[in-house]
Parts: sequence; C-alpha cells; structure tokens
Amino acid sequence: MQVEVNKNELAGAMTALGKFVCRTSPVEAFRSVEIKGYDGVVSFRTANKDESISYQIAADGVGEFTSLVLFDTVRNAVKGCKTQKVIMEWNGSFLVIDGTVMPGIGDTLPVPDQMPDNARCTSLPENFVELLGMAAPVVNRNDYRKVLQGVCVESEGMTVTNGKELLHIPLELLRITSKKAG
Repeated sequence: MQVEVNKNELAGAMTALGKFVCRTSPVEAFRSVEIKGYDGVVSFRTANKDESISYQIAADGVGEFTSLVLFDTVRNAVKGCKTQKVIMEWNGSFLVIDGTVMPGIGDTLPVPDQMPDNARCTSLPENFVELLGMAAPVVNRNDYRKVLQGVCVESEGMTVTNGKELLHIPLELLRITSKKAG
C-alpha cells in the first residue's frame, strides 16, 4: 500500500516532534516516532516516560499500517525528498519513505504513565503570554543554577527570580484540594 503526504506539512510535523523526542535516551523507543496510516490520515507520535505528542496529516491513498522507526531516520528521509509529495509505502513488514527503507524497532511506543486521579486541568488566563512577557526580564537564562532559569506557575500565581529580584504575579487558577481521610 502507498500513501502520499505533503512535504511541507510533514517537515512541520518533524520540527514539532523533534523538539520533543529525546535523542540521548538509552530507551530506543523514546528516540523514535510511531507512524500510523489509516482512513486518509497519517499520524506521527513520539513519547517519553511521562508525556506524548502526536501530529496528524491528511494523506492521499488508502491502507492501514503502523511502524515504529527512529526519528532521525525519518527526518533525514523527509529532508532528502526531491518532490513536494512524500511517498510512504508499507509492504507488510517495513516502511519505505521516498525510497529509503525505515528499519522498524518495534510495534508501538510505550504508554506514558497515567495521571493521578486527583489531577485537574484548568485554562490559563487570556493574557498569560503578556504576563510571561512581564516576567521574562527577571529570568536569568545565563546562570548555571536551573532554578533561576525558569518560571514557576502554580495555583497561587506565577513566580520568577534571578537570585537578586523576586517577582510574583497572582493568578486565579483552579485550586486543587484533597479531602483528608478521617
């Protein structure tokens, strides 16, 4: 079976996935991307122990396949494609992208650890990017101490420091409370 995918969309997916994939992980699956083709869609997914990210692209052609291959191999095959359409062929045991054989390393990616039952998701304020802009001048990106390079976002607000100044911006986020047994 064969499917065709737009090269520009696929290059965008590789850029997004490349920021997430862990090329230095000792676990081969965490350096890989799972490619699935089904119902006119090709899905790309990568994961680590805690999270996963996926990207879907519309494709011409039909067929169903799943292959887990090293991310760098896929990225290099896409970069080397000379046409605007990237051709993916599945022969039942391995994937070929634009003439390059993708050696499979397994069936599927590990499933990330499940979230705790008391975990909650909340929406960030509409002006959150502006608030990050206010906090950015205080962040010290050159200090070797990682705690001074980040932004702490909690239900009480957003806090940053450079070791000399401390900035706290109150936010009204969902507060998570747990009931004590008793």
